[in-house]
Amino acid sequence: MEQTLSPLLTLIDATWDMASRYIAKHHDREWMPQFVAETATGERTVFLTPWRDEADKVATLLMLGLTFRAKGIKRYVLSSEAWMAKDVGEPSANFVMPSKRPDRMEVLQCIGVDPEAGEIMQYHAPIIRVGKRRKVGERNVAPYACFSGRMTELLGPVALRPVN
Repeated sequence: MEQTLSPLLTLIDATWDMASRYIAKHHDREWMPQFVAETATGERTVFLTPWRDEADKVATLLMLGLTFRAKGIKRYVLSSEAWMAKDVGEPSANFVMPSKRPDRMEVLQCIGVDPEAGEIMQYHAPIIRVGKRRKVGERNVAPYACFSGRMTELLGPVALRPVN
């Protein structure tokens, strides 16, 4: 029996294209964290999420989960600029957030989730600065098993199946 992807691949690709074009065109502006959410009928809504701190993020995610359920959202993609550590290494008790590390790099990341289909996808790429210009480097695809938690469970737990 052949398995096919849900419409999540189309949604994450469209979100990635939109974000990477914005970063290349607007060198002096950050890409605001946002969710592109889709219903079963393909209706899409964009939710801008300009959180300033952890309390904002917690409140925003709580409201998004409620809103997603009320609107009948089936899948969504979070896109944001983020910090990523270059040298991940082994997990340790001395964990330091990537934003506080000297080996950090700026990235564009998109995390797509379709809980009913059991799919989580993630793209990321470095944001390269050349003088005052910015561009998005080569896109990487991370394995789905790397992601769990509040960003991926806005619609409830995901029964994972490999998709990338």
